[in-house]
Amino acid sequence: MQPVRTRQEELVEDPWQMLVVCQMLNQTSWKQVDACRPLFFDRWPNALAVVGAEQSQIVEAIRPLGFYNRRAKSIRAFSEAWLQALSEWPNPTGIPVQTLAKMPGIGKYAIDSWKIFQLKDFTTDATDKVLVQYLEYHRTINGIISNTPS
Repeated sequence: MQPVRTRQEELVEDPWQMLVVCQMLNQTSWKQVDACRPLFFDRWPNALAVVGAEQSQIVEAIRPLGFYNRRAKSIRAFSEAWLQALSEWPNPTGIPVQTLAKMPGIGKYAIDSWKIFQLKDFTTDATDKVLVQYLEYHRTINGIISNTPS
């Protein structure tokens, strides 16, 4: 049985939005994220729009997530770093994982999501339970052996 469709899977065609959602999901539930995600991406559909936005507007849009001042600052700083990376690697999937990992707000969950959904690396050693469930399903249907012992 296929696992529940993840937010990352829904946003796989827009890597920047996918990584922003990973930041939004830190220490909060997908239900809270889903409550503010459509408005956020309607107002700021890309990194350039976030960089040009008023910090106070971003804060208000993500207030339901908690830690809103920190998140707003992190999402803006990440967006600046993303634009800088795109100047060197125009295809986002060409951005090295090591470069992404140094970007503000990008932790293990976002990196694991990047590897799984953008690079299609189903051997990723994820620890998040939803990502692990997703990986187990895809490893099974693709005959891939995990790097981690069961």
